[in-house]
Amino acid sequence: MKLIVGLGNPGRRYELTRHNIGMMVVRELARRHRVTLTEKRCHCFLGKGKVDGLDVILALPQEFMNRSGQPVRDLLKEFSLSLEDLVVVHDDIDLALGKIRKKLRGGDAGHRGIRSIIEEVGSAEFVRLRVGIGRPAEGQDPAEYVLEPFSPGELDLASEMISRAVQRLEEIAVGTPGR
Repeated sequence: MKLIVGLGNPGRRYELTRHNIGMMVVRELARRHRVTLTEKRCHCFLGKGKVDGLDVILALPQEFMNRSGQPVRDLLKEFSLSLEDLVVVHDDIDLALGKIRKKLRGGDAGHRGIRSIIEEVGSAEFVRLRVGIGRPAEGQDPAEYVLEPFSPGELDLASEMISRAVQRLEEIAVGTPGR
């Protein structure tokens, strides 16, 4: 069984912001596989289902990004899962909009949600799917940039990227080798 977590901030204000691309990807995965994300447990909305025959738990933490670790830790404990079962989907300003990268382990690269998870679970040994949102314009505060919605000119690329990220998650869930 895999626990697939989409990072973001809770609430309508943040719903369509760059920082919530992890949640957008997991919502689309849930839609495609008819998993409802309505159960509330461990400060998350979650749903259980199957991806290509493999049991999955899809989760959207309802804590702010920098406090994502506690819900993830609690879900791992609640469902008796190991870090090998965990996949975290998150935004990455160091990747251009449209780029997706799987990362097997390592530091947080300045991402506070990943930092929180590493601190709470006591290890960086889990899979991340990094979803590129691009860098802010020269002089723009990165904290403000990630909390903005995609511009109208970026929406098509963002939508296509979400679709490719879902495909990548499907491959990861069933253990298909790849980048």
